[in-house]
Amino acid sequence: MAPGVYVHVNAATSADGKLASRDRSQLRISGPEDFERVDAIRADSDAVAVGVGTVLADDPSLTVKDDARIADRETDGRTPHPARVVFDSRGRTPAEAVILDDAATTYVLVAEATPEDRREALGAAGAEVVVAGRERVDPAAGLDALGDRGVDRLLVEGGGELIASLFEAGLVDELTVYVGAMVVGGRDAPTPTASWRTSRSCLSKASRNSTTASCCGGRSRGGPTSPDRRFPRTSSRPPSRRRRVRARFDERAVGSRGCRGWWR
Repeated sequence: MAPGVYVHVNAATSADGKLASRDRSQLRISGPEDFERVDAIRADSDAVAVGVGTVLADDPSLTVKDDARIADRETDGRTPHPARVVFDSRGRTPAEAVILDDAATTYVLVAEATPEDRREALGAAGAEVVVAGRERVDPAAGLDALGDRGVDRLLVEGGGELIASLFEAGLVDELTVYVGAMVVGGRDAPTPTASWRTSRSCLSKASRNSTTASCCGGRSRGGPTSPDRRFPRTSSRPPSRRRRVRARFDERAVGSRGCRGWWR
C-alpha cells in the first residue's frame, strides 16, 4: 500500500452556504480572480477529482488553463495537465464526456458491482478504470490506488457528496472555500453535510486570524502557517494517513453578474 495522498478540497458556496441550485444545476458563484486561484492550485496538483454527478451536470475538462503554468509543469518534467479522477460507483460517466479526452490521463474509480459492460465502455473511451470498493467506491481504497499510480497531491473540486464522503472518512488535509456574494435559498438546494459544517466553523477563525486553522480536532500540519504555504513537492509523500485539516476562507467574494461557472 502506498503512503497517503495529500487531499486538498476546494469549494465555492453562496453566502448562505449553498453549493448548487435547488435543481442541482451549476451556479455562477465566483469570477475571474477565483478562476486564476483555482487554476494555480490545479497546476500544483498531480490529479484533480470530481464525483460523477459533477461530470453529468457540468461536463468539466479539469485542465490547467494558463499557458505559463502548463509550460512550468513541462519544465519540471511533468505532464502539461494533472490527471483527472472521477469517483463513479456505477460507471455512469458518459463515453463522450470531455474528461475522457486525450488532454490528460483519466482514472475512473468504480466499484466491484459496476457492470462489466460499463467498465469496458469506459476503457474503450480512454479511461483507466480502477476498482476500489464493493458496492460503492471506497474513498480510502481509491486514494491508495491513486497513490500507487504516482499521485501525491490530489485536488478535489466537488461535488458535495464526494467532499462529504472524504470528510466523513477523515481523508481531507486541506480545505479552501470561496464564498460568493449571492443568496440561493431553498431547503432542497445542496448544502454541506454535518462533517463539512463542522470544518466550516473553523473557517471564520482562519479569516479573522489570516492563518491556517485547525479542524476536526487536530492541529495544522506543522502548526499555523501562511495561507500560501504549499505541501513540499520535494518530499516523496505525506508522512502519515492521519488527517489534520488546514482550512482557509476567502472573503474576497464577488458578485455573480458576468461570471462564468465554477468548474471549467
